[in-house]
Amino acid sequence: MSCVTYAQDSSLLFTPTAFKGEVTQMIPSGYPAKQVQGNYTIQILDGKVTVHMPYVGDVHTLAFDDNGLNFTEECSNYRTKQKTKKKTNTTETEVIFRTRHAGVSYDFRITLYNNNTFHISLSPSNASACNYAGRLVKMENKQ
Repeated sequence: MSCVTYAQDSSLLFTPTAFKGEVTQMIPSGYPAKQVQGNYTIQILDGKVTVHMPYVGDVHTLAFDDNGLNFTEECSNYRTKQKTKKKTNTTETEVIFRTRHAGVSYDFRITLYNNNTFHISLSPSNASACNYAGRLVKMENKQ
């Protein structure tokens, strides 16, 4: 499966099962929102999630280091749902799944917007929830 090449206009940079996002904002529970810079990304492809994201929050059981969340793992319980908002004539695609890394379960709820932005709600089993926002970016074609 190779990813679609998209036009420069407002064409979507995602399908419900293949997308890449650049994280630009972190909204931790109980802490102020923070703009983030660097190579913070999330990618879904071929049933796997690749995560390179910062984390700030209350950790109950240590399972990741000061470098945040960095892993590639299989997705389970993967579901998608599309919603159309009639007032604004916009479409949202919600992607929900779970993954597990280093003994921790991560529940993801990602909302993809048709203006090529996204919102992530992440709930780790060992720590407080954290939200993220960013923009979708073009994926490289798979060889």
